[in-house]
Amino acid sequence: MRDFLAFATSSVGFALIACLVVTIAWLLLRSAGPRYARTSHDLLVVLSVITILVLTLRPGYEGRFRSPWELMPFDDLLAALSAADLSGMRLALADLVTNIMLFAPLGASIALRWPRVSTRRVVLSAVALSTAIELTQGLTALGRTAQTTDILMNTLGAWLGWVVVRRVLAARAARAARLSVAVPRRR
Repeated sequence: MRDFLAFATSSVGFALIACLVVTIAWLLLRSAGPRYARTSHDLLVVLSVITILVLTLRPGYEGRFRSPWELMPFDDLLAALSAADLSGMRLALADLVTNIMLFAPLGASIALRWPRVSTRRVVLSAVALSTAIELTQGLTALGRTAQTTDILMNTLGAWLGWVVVRRVLAARAARAARLSVAVPRRR
């Protein structure tokens, strides 16, 4: 149990739990029927944004030891690689994966809610939200470090979530079209 609590309070644990909560909420709303589809997609977008804000704006401890700004992308990973610090590399890679996973549900929910939205709008929305979060982290005394790497990885996560859902929706539409052609109509 202690290991689970340690994992759940880590950044990766928080991101996984956030993805799980958003997925469960979506499945529950989806099971309510097609007339609630738009409402469930609206709620999914809101849940994704709230989860992101809660996880990124909670107080941290790094501010006491580091500068609140890290403007060089991938600086922590490059520093760990140059020092051959295995622990630092794991932490930096976990941070990259966490940031991607954190924004993937947002991109997915945007694709569900607004199926015709362009890649450009998804990317710009993710950049705007992520930049606002990083500025808040850097300008306030949250004890967190604002990193340009986070903006890049958050944007990548939103884009990946959007791409996956768009491809799934396209595959479902193609399958439905094939099935409707394959079944002869009775007169």
